[in-house]
Amino acid sequence: MRSLLYAIIALLLLAGAWTAAGRLGLIAKRSSADPELLALVPEAAVSLAYELDRRRWTSYTIPEGRNPVRILSNAGLPPEYRKRRFPPEQEWNYGIEYQVLDDKGGVLESRVYHHRTKLRLFTDRKRSREYNAAFYLTPKIQPADTRIMLINLAGMAKPASIRFRLASADPGVRDVAIRVYVPELTPEYRLRPTWQRMSERQKTRLAQGNVYPNELLAEAEKQSIVSRMWTPIGPSGVRGQNYVSREIYVLTENEGEEILPEGPPSGFIADALHRTVVPVPERGGRVILRFEPVSGGPTKNGTITVKWYGLGPANRSTNSIPWNGKGTTFDRVFAGGLLDISAPSPLTIRAFLTNGGNETEITPVPFSLRAYVIDAGTPLAFPVAHDRGTPTPFRIDLRRVIAPGAKTPGPLAVTYRIIDSGGRSIRTGSLAVPFVASPYDFVAGEQPAPVVSEPVPFHFLMPPGAAGIRLSAGGEVLAAAYNRPESLLREISVPEDYYRSYDSEERQPAWFPLYHPDHDQLLLANRTVLLGTQLRPPTDIPDLLAGRYTWEDYHPEGKWLARRLVIPWDRRIAFHRDSLPSLFAPIPTGTPATVTLQADAGLAQVEPAVIYRRAGNGPFRAKIALDGKTVFSGTLDGSLGEIRLMPVATGKHQVLVTSPGGVRFAMNHIGPKQGSFSVRLANRFQGKELSFVYEKGTREEETLGLRYYAPASAGRQAVIRVACETNRRGFGPWSSWSFPERRYTIRLDDGEKAQALGTGGGTLLGAEPIYLPFGADMPPGRYRIRVITDKPAGGYLLLSRTTPGIAPRRVIRHEGEVRSIEIAE
Repeated sequence: MRSLLYAIIALLLLAGAWTAAGRLGLIAKRSSADPELLALVPEAAVSLAYELDRRRWTSYTIPEGRNPVRILSNAGLPPEYRKRRFPPEQEWNYGIEYQVLDDKGGVLESRVYHHRTKLRLFTDRKRSREYNAAFYLTPKIQPADTRIMLINLAGMAKPASIRFRLASADPGVRDVAIRVYVPELTPEYRLRPTWQRMSERQKTRLAQGNVYPNELLAEAEKQSIVSRMWTPIGPSGVRGQNYVSREIYVLTENEGEEILPEGPPSGFIADALHRTVVPVPERGGRVILRFEPVSGGPTKNGTITVKWYGLGPANRSTNSIPWNGKGTTFDRVFAGGLLDISAPSPLTIRAFLTNGGNETEITPVPFSLRAYVIDAGTPLAFPVAHDRGTPTPFRIDLRRVIAPGAKTPGPLAVTYRIIDSGGRSIRTGSLAVPFVASPYDFVAGEQPAPVVSEPVPFHFLMPPGAAGIRLSAGGEVLAAAYNRPESLLREISVPEDYYRSYDSEERQPAWFPLYHPDHDQLLLANRTVLLGTQLRPPTDIPDLLAGRYTWEDYHPEGKWLARRLVIPWDRRIAFHRDSLPSLFAPIPTGTPATVTLQADAGLAQVEPAVIYRRAGNGPFRAKIALDGKTVFSGTLDGSLGEIRLMPVATGKHQVLVTSPGGVRFAMNHIGPKQGSFSVRLANRFQGKELSFVYEKGTREEETLGLRYYAPASAGRQAVIRVACETNRRGFGPWSSWSFPERRYTIRLDDGEKAQALGTGGGTLLGAEPIYLPFGADMPPGRYRIRVITDKPAGGYLLLSRTTPGIAPRRVIRHEGEVRSIEIAE
């Protein structure tokens, strides 16, 4: 009996020593901890976390019938990261490898789960202190934000244990600790008492996911909450030998406000590598641009350049604004178009439009585009869908990305393989992707922004048997895919679509972007990138600006009717000497004027003509004298007419026109002036359709221009449908695409008035030009073009092609002797 008593006393002393050692250890641990952390301990829940090793497994026994397994993990960061403010994009990556085993040690499942974590900083309501949501007292490591993963054991044959180890971690991650939980099996009869024994704070916290607060929960909702509670489980083995544990403190009632770093001022960011494009609505107005430096960004004195692009190459302007790194404002009146803004260093731009005393913000919000990553080890396949077994137009845009300041890489080859439903190749080939830095595209949310290349488009006509296209490359490439039904009409509104904006929902896209069917998996694998894209200003062709081009008009096949239309001179097209006979410049009446008659190169004489216009009708007398000699004298009639003069020598002449007031005169062969107009031979609609034959001469893209005029009585809107033959050969790829059928809804603007010679001079209303691109998918050859209008007969159509550059041509002219002829009155 005495021996038993001694043994009990010894055990009590040993237990007391063990408890005292634990308390002494806790006292020592707390005595070495940061006082700020100790102040947070009463507000935190403490639990054991287990550090993962890269080689050794940390194993847990799974209680029978418990599913799923819930794992909370925290990456350990350097202690100096505590209370540091990081940018929102700062993340740390780590991967946890796990294996589920059966009772014999066989592996039932083995995977790696990748996490991205942050380190958020909070402040209390009084902003008297800043803190992180989790902390250790020891060791001196700052845990990052908690990340959760669930492992579903359903379908596994008798899972008995699960083990973990660290698979990967960013250089800044010192370690990773986990906490493992399984569902707590609470008997049904204990659900109600368990809820009743909880504190109000526990009830409030558990009820946060419900619509109603805990006081208004139904009995079934309370029991459902209790039945979903979790209980922690510890690893198997001996501490220090099979696992390493530590205490982690997590704030249970964190009502503080997250501290976010100060973001840039609102607006669009431009810098030395990236421009901003601001659309100006068609009506135009006074545009106010406000520039502010980016907080914390580098500043460089220089010049902000604002280029305005209106319709046509003649409508351009450039403005320069000095920049010294401080906020500034610029305002100017602009007509509709695009503003292309470049900056010497990072700054934000806000744009406002004032019209009629009202100020509206027009700061652009760029388009978002989802692109997918192809690299050496991971090809990418896009599925191809077909509309009722017909070929499908398919487009792929390829881009490349490099770090800012990196050397510009050379071209990269991308291999494509068109496959059928069985994965067999239908066609293979290679696509060349050069790197030309884009000043308009960027990777969304990344600073410093990487440099994105201009997209390189490739167009295919996928045969009905094609089920997909597989892409592979020797380096990283971004791919965005598009498709469209071959039979879908291309809808265009003129001129509304010429004044594009970022938020125009009514405009029908030419191509429809594809969302990859495996997008979620690609997102988890970091194989998708969100790009920001902008509108592109037009590219001016130097030859057209310099007047070096050839002009060709088209007329229908067979029998056709036409009239010469008097239309305003289109100043958006540079003057060409070939247009001297058709370009009329105003001349005064009642006052002698000096004019210089011009002819094509090598000619010494011209046959000038004079056009007269007036508001009224009825006969009137007019006389035209050239160098003091009368060359015309007679009675004229109508509101519009033409007078042809005898041949005269080129050079300077004095012209005098005598006529009643209210009559305006214009003469050709004297070049362009303010108020000039052109005379063009326009095709007349006898019914609702005109048919043309166009011969494409190259494999590159060629564009035809079309202008439509209708009587003023026909209304202010017309619909023109253009149907073109196609003769595509093969599957592609081609650099550009042709749409076989287009429907243009055009606005007939009375600012573009025309009159037909040889008629009563009634007003015709015209529209902005319509453009018909014939892409590289159309080989050289003859193509039939049908133009159908919804208006009754009486409209006119001009179809032409302007080809940049000087083309060789042979012209034979017969020129007679110039004689001095005077008209006797």
